[in-house]
Amino acid sequence: MQLSLGVSAWCFHDALYAGRLTLHDIPAAAAALGFDLVELNDLFYPPPRFSRLRYLPWRVGGKLSGRDPWRAFQRSWVSRASTRQRLRDACDQAGVRCAVFTLNSDFTGQPRQQPAALAYVAAGLATTAALGAPIMRVTSDCRERSDDMTTPGVLERVIGGLRQAVKLQDGLRYMEPPPWFFPERHALGAVLLRAGRAKEAEAVYREDLARNPGNGWALHGLAQSLRAQKKTEQADEAEAKLREAWGRADVPLVSSRY
Repeated sequence: MQLSLGVSAWCFHDALYAGRLTLHDIPAAAAALGFDLVELNDLFYPPPRFSRLRYLPWRVGGKLSGRDPWRAFQRSWVSRASTRQRLRDACDQAGVRCAVFTLNSDFTGQPRQQPAALAYVAAGLATTAALGAPIMRVTSDCRERSDDMTTPGVLERVIGGLRQAVKLQDGLRYMEPPPWFFPERHALGAVLLRAGRAKEAEAVYREDLARNPGNGWALHGLAQSLRAQKKTEQADEAEAKLREAWGRADVPLVSSRY
């Protein structure tokens, strides 16, 4: 079996966010590292209307500079044939083939957002075809908006979706980097805690720690769930383990969900 190695545009996200690179520069950057396959994605692609996803560097940059570059940016990256051809030309010139084009968007499932989301997917398909990529990958998010969590039926739908996500994630084969980056048990536990179901959250975090001993995110959630049940001694023990695991971390934990 012949093994091919590629690199993802996300490997350059620091430079992308800092404005030192654009998506059009990624093929050349991949070639410079010796890769002939690359995953390109919708980084700096306008997100669907009503999506929670917003590309903060552009928003923050506008506030800091006193201007809003977002509209100008959308004009430059709105899906059009010339934009797609420019990206294809960048691949050809670098001698790099796009193996996957990914839409990293947050489709919240709100009815008013669906038409824009479908148009966004159509633009992704057009880009995938223009690049000659055999695969378009779409990431999705079953997590509802925080202000929708009190709507009847929404909470149970979120919990049910996260339980299914956990089951699917557990069935994946091990690889590095993982094909599914964010541990869904951490998200499930956080939602259960918010719903006041601390006992269920405790079980979720204990299962995660059985699979990933010493994980700081799970220890944080376990301590929260135990304290919510007035299990003070066990909560103190979990927090002691958390201090040991997280002692050299730069960022304090405020939730088990990233």
